[in-house]
Amino acid sequence: MADMKKESNQIWSSPDAEIIAFYIAQEAAVEKRREETFVVPLIKLLSLTCVLLGFVLFVLRMEYQPSFTKTWLPGPLNRQPLDMEPLKWTDEDTKALDEKREGRNETLDFLPLAVWGLWGPWSECSRRKYCQEGQQHRRRVCLSLDDSAHCVGVSMEARECPGASCIHGYSSPPLLADQSPVPSTSFLSQECNATVKYSASGKYKELIPSSVFRLYPSAKRMLKSGFFAVEVFPKVLENETPITKVCFEPFGIWSLSAARKVFHLNRSTRASLKEHKSSRLLGLAIALRPEGTLYGVLLATGTTGGIYSNVYYRRFRGRSFHEEISF
Repeated sequence: MADMKKESNQIWSSPDAEIIAFYIAQEAAVEKRREETFVVPLIKLLSLTCVLLGFVLFVLRMEYQPSFTKTWLPGPLNRQPLDMEPLKWTDEDTKALDEKREGRNETLDFLPLAVWGLWGPWSECSRRKYCQEGQQHRRRVCLSLDDSAHCVGVSMEARECPGASCIHGYSSPPLLADQSPVPSTSFLSQECNATVKYSASGKYKELIPSSVFRLYPSAKRMLKSGFFAVEVFPKVLENETPITKVCFEPFGIWSLSAARKVFHLNRSTRASLKEHKSSRLLGLAIALRPEGTLYGVLLATGTTGGIYSNVYYRRFRGRSFHEEISF
């Protein structure tokens, strides 16, 4: 009896798993029915709303498009027949359309499509023998589909030589004229007031004082590569001495740093108010005393046409070459 009582207690204390699953399924079914009872009315309400909106839009369409109602709807909305006439296209209409197109083309002629092509290469210097005195030119072409079109701007431009394609590093001095006129914008004209220049390797080379090559033997090749001119400053006061200034215009490419070392130039000044970043050697001036000793040295860099960017000189007794010799 005691065993049977114990077994019944165990059965009631631990319910069967199938019973638990049954109750869970019942709860899920009840919850699903609740959701369906809420969703179905909502769907019906939305469907009815869509139907009403469609009907309203249809009525509005009939109101503002009577031709549509006349054609497709019977009854009071189709009280008058739809009058449609066939399109009559004549030759006059075709001519009018052609004239309109031609007029449109005429208006386009006032705004042609024309653009400049790329610039061509620079030409050779006009005076290759004297590279510093020539010019170079280059051109560009106007590109257009219409012969009557024009581009705005210039088709040709020029620049003074030497350019990058005009300067040559001569292995030997070029064949220069023994005597030739000096342009007013050249270094020889501005620094030595010269109107005639002489070839430093021609028949007038004896005019160069021998003291120049004695003082600077390593610069002999550079000085003899181009032209030179001589200017003499006479004695004015008793304590003054006459000064001979020799100006050179060398040819070719010469290193600015090497030239400064050869002539021992330890000072420099900017000779132009404009910014000119040029290391091209324009000319060199050497001033001598009557006994052949050095008075001063000047070296100028810049661009063709007498536009100096920098002037390098050697100081003498605390004064510069510019202060001692008037240019």
